[in-house]
Amino acid sequence: MDHLDQATGTATLCQRLAQRGSSFAAISPGSRSAPLALALASNTSFHSVSVIDERMAGFIALGASKHSGAPELVVTTSGTAAANLAPAVHEAHEARVPLIALTADRPPELRHVGEGQTIDQVRLFGSAAHYLELDHGGTASEWIALADAAFDAATGPRPGPVQINLSLRPPLNITAPAVECPLGSEATSTPRTELQTANVNRAADLIAVSQRPLFVAGRDERGRGAQFALLAEQLNVPLLADPLSGAGAGRTAVSHWDSILRCSDWADDAKPDLIVRSGDMPTSKPLRNWLTSAAATAEVIEFDSEAAERDPLGITTLICEIEPQEALAAASSQAAESSWLKLWQVASSSAEAAVTAAIDLHQLTEPAVARTVIACLDSTETVFVSASMPIRDVESFAVCATDSPRIVANRGANGIDGVVSTAVGFAMSSGARTAVLIGDVAFAHDQAALMLLRSHQANVVVVVIDNGAGTIFDSLPIAADGGELFERFFATPTNLPLAALAHAWNVNYVAPRSVNELGTLLRNASGPLLVHLTTERIGAHKTRQTLHSAVAEALIA
Repeated sequence: MDHLDQATGTATLCQRLAQRGSSFAAISPGSRSAPLALALASNTSFHSVSVIDERMAGFIALGASKHSGAPELVVTTSGTAAANLAPAVHEAHEARVPLIALTADRPPELRHVGEGQTIDQVRLFGSAAHYLELDHGGTASEWIALADAAFDAATGPRPGPVQINLSLRPPLNITAPAVECPLGSEATSTPRTELQTANVNRAADLIAVSQRPLFVAGRDERGRGAQFALLAEQLNVPLLADPLSGAGAGRTAVSHWDSILRCSDWADDAKPDLIVRSGDMPTSKPLRNWLTSAAATAEVIEFDSEAAERDPLGITTLICEIEPQEALAAASSQAAESSWLKLWQVASSSAEAAVTAAIDLHQLTEPAVARTVIACLDSTETVFVSASMPIRDVESFAVCATDSPRIVANRGANGIDGVVSTAVGFAMSSGARTAVLIGDVAFAHDQAALMLLRSHQANVVVVVIDNGAGTIFDSLPIAADGGELFERFFATPTNLPLAALAHAWNVNYVAPRSVNELGTLLRNASGPLLVHLTTERIGAHKTRQTLHSAVAEALIA
């Protein structure tokens, strides 16, 4: 079979990816990557956007993949341009989000000979990305097979990023139509092994005889949380749902469990005899410590259909490689004792009443801001939450209900870079309003993303909590007596002129002075918009402790 010319080959590659389900491409400019950029820009199956910064482009594609669930594309030219994708690629790997990085490269004869704009791009991301390459003019079947291999690797059984490294040669400015791509065959499911069947049966037996079962739902990118919540409802089991799990609106879901578990007198008397997990292990330290203690006498079942190794505590006693909906179909009709669920529901109601009474909606405190942002968006919208304190405040003080927004975050690698860029990609893919809840330090990492809001007129409302530093470090022992060294090397005040930045990028700017004013704004505002909230760093830690104490007092009253 004849080899395709380069333009036809790249067009065929892109067309095949579109046929398989990819529909979004973030393209950073470059000469070597021109064939890929031209192929995607001329393909109407793709929503292609131009992003001058490769680091931001990687996060935009990541955000689009988080929304669509398909491996979306990011394109870079050769050299350090491709290396700038590393943060987004590693986040995609740790969070198991499908992503395809198309990195243009010099041909082999121009590598390691001092050619400009050339680095070693082979397996550039190490074990974080599946690696594929094509360093010669391939046949039509080879280009199609390359696309199929990339899509299949990105989507399962453990989803994640793929690097396709393409050696491209001049001429680089020619376009051509794709060859006809035959329809692919349906993916076949892997037969369940005898061991898997035995584990599933064992899990069903444990659930059936348990008197105090507890479900724990961690971060999930692919909708399993809702099924897990249904399973908890069917079995009448209390559910502790991470805000990123998608399970928080379940009928048996417990609000403010992070604060509840800080009350040791209550928590010690409420240990389960069976723990059933789905998704990542939540990062809450009170939950982790309590689960570790409970696991000394309780079985721990984990649903892990992706073989993702999500047991940092080493407490899992039984792994079931199935989806929650499979367990739902096979679940016993025997529900747990209603008194056990009632115990948790009373605690949940008491905790919510305590937080409502103790929180001050007239002052701009970080817990009140987190609670308000979640409360003011609806189920058609998304809140993208930064790591560090914002996601912890949502976890501890916000309430998820059936009409609450979807809550998303980059919690694979837990980095604070690229938060706004990822949210922009998510918003462009979804077409719905997206709010970003972010601190000033994380915003400083990605402040150039304001250009994306302006250039793409993204419906994104960026809510920046400007407390003058990274408050998460205020809980460290060094904070008490670190003095000026603590301020310089841990707290790191940013002193960003947010109003000037918004003006420079032609983004609307507003600075509410109270949480009530913020709530009114969020119910009506659309993006692009930068919301600047000036809060007090000193005392923020004490405010959280006051709220946790209020919950504890309500539980033991």
